[in-house]
Amino acid sequence: MAEKNTDYFQVPNDIFDEEIKINDNGSIRELRTTEKLVYIYLCRCSNNGNQAFPSYETISKKCGISRRKAIDIINLLDKNSLITKEVRRNKNPNRKSNQSNTYSIIQGSAISSLPETENPSNSAVIASPSATISPPVVQSVHQGSATIAPIKRNTQEEIIEKETHNNANLFNSLLGIWERQFKFKTGKDFTASPEDEVILSSFMENGITELAFHQQVKEYFNKRRSSYTLPNMINSP
Repeated sequence: MAEKNTDYFQVPNDIFDEEIKINDNGSIRELRTTEKLVYIYLCRCSNNGNQAFPSYETISKKCGISRRKAIDIINLLDKNSLITKEVRRNKNPNRKSNQSNTYSIIQGSAISSLPETENPSNSAVIASPSATISPPVVQSVHQGSATIAPIKRNTQEEIIEKETHNNANLFNSLLGIWERQFKFKTGKDFTASPEDEVILSSFMENGITELAFHQQVKEYFNKRRSSYTLPNMINSP
């Protein structure tokens, strides 16, 4: 008997249950409604699998957005490792345009949040004078009795705590990027070893960003290998 097509499809709970945040040109924010809709539509097109290949025109029509908006959202989801996009080249030499892309859906526990950002200009923010200096008190006897409110400064303990928090967020973000690509490529969950943690820490010490690490990881997984490990990645050409 032929297999009957189902009238439903699956979407990862994390899209709704977790506070998924993305990096949008350096600005960390939550997924917007149209971005969730495009992701959900790709899940529908994958037929409960991992891959889909609708055209930009189809995505824009089904999601009620413009083609330009569909392209922007796809690129954003790809950049943040919610999907991976592979351009399918047209083998017909008489046609210059590409075939529709192939989208691989990152699902389940492989989806994780990005860290929140700090103030981009300075870690310590100095308030404006009007916020820190109270107006003079008008008195007939005691002139010059105006008071100046003290400027709150971060203690050494607060600075260390903030740096530790930021480092933990960055470490978890780098680990999440690796875990998503590893699960997509191998179908298995990744468990970090002490050596893996040392390697991720070395990336942080060298000042790598999430986007730069994501690009390096994608290039590594795009090549066919007998196994995929972090030590292998840092030693591979």
